[in-house]
Amino acid sequence: GLPLEQMKGILRRKQVELHQHLEEEQAKLERVETRLRQLEQEETTTSYEVVIKKVEPMRVATVRGVIPTYAHICDLFDELCPSLAPQRTSFTGPAMAIYSESSPGE
Repeated sequence: GLPLEQMKGILRRKQVELHQHLEEEQAKLERVETRLRQLEQEETTTSYEVVIKKVEPMRVATVRGVIPTYAHICDLFDELCPSLAPQRTSFTGPAMAIYSESSPGE
């Protein structure tokens, strides 16, 4: 078999990998739950209250893509999230998306 220290090293690397995967999946779940809450609020709320706030500068990570419908927006977040892990960063605020519809052929 493998020496004890080598086995420990393998298991520690696997542990880190699983923790990263768990964090990514937790972030996906949080985005889904947030979107569900937004959809539920849209059903009951017909007017919006706009508040303009001054915020501290922050770094922003973006991804751009063409998706068939807004329901596929999570696909873009799924593409973005893995690139955050090597940078040792994660979402610190609400995830945001800008979606615009286009006519076929545009």
